[in-house]
Amino acid sequence: MKIKKQPRNIYIIISIAVLMVLSLVSLSILLNNKKSATPVTDDPSTNTVDYAPATKSQQDAGKDQKQQTIDSTKSSDTQNTTTNQSIGVIITSAIQNDKTNTLNIRSLIDTVTNNGECTLTLTNGTKTITKTSDIQASASSSTCKGFDVDIDSELSTGTWHIKLLVTIGNITGQAEQDKVLN
Repeated sequence: MKIKKQPRNIYIIISIAVLMVLSLVSLSILLNNKKSATPVTDDPSTNTVDYAPATKSQQDAGKDQKQQTIDSTKSSDTQNTTTNQSIGVIITSAIQNDKTNTLNIRSLIDTVTNNGECTLTLTNGTKTITKTSDIQASASSSTCKGFDVDIDSELSTGTWHIKLLVTIGNITGQAEQDKVLN
């Protein structure tokens, strides 16, 4: 049994016809939208902006507003230095890496900055280890640049208390947790 093949020309002609119809419809819509647009006029009766120089009373009102803004900024700066502010800090991971035999500690700081310092304190009984690192900003938060503490030379097995203190200017924040090392 032989199957008849449809000529390809019919498919090409139908495709061209559909494209032409779609082009005409698009052109018609485009032209109708242009006709309904409101023209811009330079008619002074519709322009309500006064471009004349400011009057004396307008200048005085502007100076008064500037002074009020300056005064309120100064008072809020004074209030900020006297209040207790803190930074949100989270220890996101404290993992014992068996391949490198290190304790890897990572964090999240709820402000965006490259300034400041992270101080990590690890305590087990009477043994205390302290490390510092800079802060690295990301798009919506920051992080301590990371701590990789060698277990063989600096730590030992047992329960270690981790305290991470973040200082940015005169503002601080901290996070704490315990980690058992094997």
